[in-house]
Amino acid sequence: MKNWKNFIDQDTLRDTISLALNEDMVEKDITTQALNIQKIQGVGKIYSKSKGVLAGLEIAKEVFHFLDPDLEWKFLKKDGEEVKEKEAVAEVRGKTSSLLQAERVALNFLMRLSGIATETRKYVERAKLHQIDIYDTRKTTPGLRPLEKYAVSVGGGKNHRMNLKDQILIKENHIRCAGSIQEALNRALSWRKKNRKHYPNLKIEIEVESFQELEQVAPLQPDIIMLDNMKGEILKKSLAFLAQYPQIQVEVSGGIHLENLQEYLLPGIHRIAIGSLTHSYKAMDFSFLLEEVSYVHSR
Repeated sequence: MKNWKNFIDQDTLRDTISLALNEDMVEKDITTQALNIQKIQGVGKIYSKSKGVLAGLEIAKEVFHFLDPDLEWKFLKKDGEEVKEKEAVAEVRGKTSSLLQAERVALNFLMRLSGIATETRKYVERAKLHQIDIYDTRKTTPGLRPLEKYAVSVGGGKNHRMNLKDQILIKENHIRCAGSIQEALNRALSWRKKNRKHYPNLKIEIEVESFQELEQVAPLQPDIIMLDNMKGEILKKSLAFLAQYPQIQVEVSGGIHLENLQEYLLPGIHRIAIGSLTHSYKAMDFSFLLEEVSYVHSR
């Protein structure tokens, strides 16, 4: 099972959770105050409302414990597992006021991360038969990138750059600034050579939008070439050309979705980058239901 701690440190996660709870103003929950239920103890369960791939249960647990460390949490399922509709995935017990105040924020994380994992798994299952990896992008929700990339990994996908320091990726606007695609790549190659000591494993990827651009950069042998928005015969022609450079990883991106994925599951393609994994997924809905309540008498 993928570990969320490899994606976000505890302090950053607590800051993220704190921001979400403050947004919900849990300390001013007037419904709980009005009903005077602070002394009620309860047991609740989280249920899936559709089938899918779980991601974010550990994060949901952290939300409940951030609000009330005395709450008791029990996993009924684990991240990465597939669940059916109306299946219980976790149980929480303790003060009902704490349970009800943490509920929505915990489910908000869980439903979004599970939606990403579920969507990613669909692509991965189709692509793995062709030994092609599915990658995410930086098209993520501000402030939630580490968690969303964790969800992609839970779904079986791989992570592209976490941020701008992870890899050199030369895109259209960089090329315009440098003056030409060859100049841009040559500058990057030269910079890497001078800074090998500080970046020993640094990779260089460059985006090409035409066969003419491909002919210019392939002989310079970047680590990865991204064929952007290529399809049909031009894509096949480009892959045939790149066969003479087996050391170059070939990535395709742009306008790829489940309905046309099969068109890109071709020999010579190593990876497919799909932005919609984190920007156009369907959240997986969950509910939280109190199943037992008991009044604690004061002495």
